Amino acid sequence: MKTIYLQSQICLSLIILATSMTSLASKTKEAKGLLPEVNLNSESEDKNLDTAYKSELLITKTENKAIESLQKIIAKKKGTVEEADLLYRLAELYMRRAKSGRFFDLNSDQKKSSC
Repeated sequence: MKTIYLQSQICLSLIILATSMTSLASKTKEAKGLLPEVNLNSESEDKNLDTAYKSELLITKTENKAIESLQKIIAKKKGTVEEADLLYRLAELYMRRAKSGRFFDLNSDQKKSSC
């Protein structure tokens, strides 16, 4: 029972992101697919870059919250059987964060224009 609770804490911030994106999708009349606000428009490359940048910002904020909560759980579970699995999950989150970092490095000019 505790393990299920801990896993739900880890995924909570990711669920919040998915819920907010699907609520936005239900508001658009031309919505197609699961997350139409993330769909790219082939007509406007600038708009596509802006959409991708905003999406990546949302994902990064959620990842940071997930990493913080997972680190707290790891501190509580130090020396237990679950520690190895939790550390593996933390490593996966850090790998995803590195991908986000590369995205922001490649699109640093987009940040300047959207501010």
